[in-house]
Amino acid sequence: MTDYAIKVIQKNGDEDFLCDGLGNTPTRFPSYAAAMRQYDFLKVGMEGDVKSINVVKYPKGRKSA
Repeated sequence: MTDYAIKVIQKNGDEDFLCDGLGNTPTRFPSYAAAMRQYDFLKVGMEGDVKSINVVKYPKGRKSA
């Protein structure tokens, strides 16, 4: 089973993952559909403020809290 995360690329090229709370652990979505629901919400709120928002496979080596 594949988990997904959301990667945000800032206009300056910095890449960040949508994270749980105030930590730096990427939010883990159990399905592509679940990640897309959050993506749709973020896209409305962040469009124009960032270069791109992407649903990606959960990064290897990152543990969810």
